[in-house]
Amino acid sequence: RERHCEHEHADDHDDDEERHGSEQAVRKLSHADRMPADGKDVADACRELQVLAQTYYRWRNQSTG
Repeated sequence: RERHCEHEHADDHDDDEERHGSEQAVRKLSHADRMPADGKDVADACRELQVLAQTYYRWRNQSTG
């Protein structure tokens, strides 16, 4: 089950592309890559980066695909 930030709603995911440009997405993914060393998981990263888990995984797939 995907978790999302408490202050975001599941129907807001369409707005993520407008809120986060591609350069900002790359910066946030880079920041998220360092979080496991601090004991944080994807849900923690999404909350801290203020993105839905769905957005995180879409960015991840786009950056590796």
